Amino acid sequence: MKRILFFITAIALVCGYVPQTQAQTIYSSDGSVVTITSDQLAELGERLGRLGEELGESLGRDLGSLGEELGSLGVDLAEAIENGDIDGNVYINGKRISDKDNKSQQRFRGSGRIITEKRTVPADYRGIITSRSIKVTLEDRLDPTAIIRADDNVMPYIKIEDRGGVLQIKIDDEIRTINNVTAEVSLPKSEAISLLEAASASHINVNYTIRSSSLEIDAASAAEINISKADVGSCDVEVSSAAKVRGTLIASQCEVESSSAANARLQILAGKCEADASSAAKIILSGEAGTLSADASSAADIDAVNLKILNNGIANSSSGANIKIQAGKSLSANASSGGSISYKSENDLNIHIKKSSGGSVRKM
Repeated sequence: MKRILFFITAIALVCGYVPQTQAQTIYSSDGSVVTITSDQLAELGERLGRLGEELGESLGRDLGSLGEELGSLGVDLAEAIENGDIDGNVYINGKRISDKDNKSQQRFRGSGRIITEKRTVPADYRGIITSRSIKVTLEDRLDPTAIIRADDNVMPYIKIEDRGGVLQIKIDDEIRTINNVTAEVSLPKSEAISLLEAASASHINVNYTIRSSSLEIDAASAAEINISKADVGSCDVEVSSAAKVRGTLIASQCEVESSSAANARLQILAGKCEADASSAAKIILSGEAGTLSADASSAADIDAVNLKILNNGIANSSSGANIKIQAGKSLSANASSGGSISYKSENDLNIHIKKSSGGSVRKM
């Protein structure tokens, strides 16, 4: 105990928190001990607390800035993929060694002469995977035909492959890079759809109500997915690297994850909703949910102020992130390292607040 007291007092003396003239030195058989009064110790604790808050605010700003930089990097990477600046080859000491070093690979620019082609597809496909700037539209029609609009020099390279009920729609790998290409695919309605995946500046638009036991949505690298409406048992949404997801979701359970400057804007009706945003990403939620658990970090934003929460809300914000939430019966709010939480409630709210290292929680 004496050693601990000596250590605390020594810090106080070195930092100048306790005037040396007020300190008394006592010599004993087991070493020197400097005593400090309870008032001085309380003052030291307050000053160390303020120092901790200042360090927390500084750390939050630094981590928030890092999150913004990572998000910007995601945008740059997505743009590079879209523009064909990344060729997929591997170099060692300046020598290209990738198996993609193939003379048959080509760089394509759309001719501007648009033609239309029809191809037969399965009636009850269960998923769509697309990439490389292709625009896919799921229409409210039943004929098992894909209608393709594309530049005449690109049409032969548009592939629709059935892989176990999942349609992979892409431009042939033989075409290494593409510029100013028109590639649009219209598909018939499927009653079994459960997967929508888009990458590399591609688009998926669904113009009818999806009804299934579960739905997985994944958008990455500047891709976009827009859903008219989905009425499902559970829904898992993942959006990253400057991609976007929009739509209306009805689900017993809904999970939304956004990262690296991506953006998810959803109107939901859910029993349980979980939202996780990081690295300058954004999630905007409206509608109604039984419960909401929101986690934001590294300069990300979760705006759920227009989502009515019927029961319990949980909000965790850190590293310069922001959360806005409309609380129901209870709210657990934890803000740290420069994170902030703003809340509003129309009810008598049972709220538990925890703040540290420059975090803030306030009522709107």
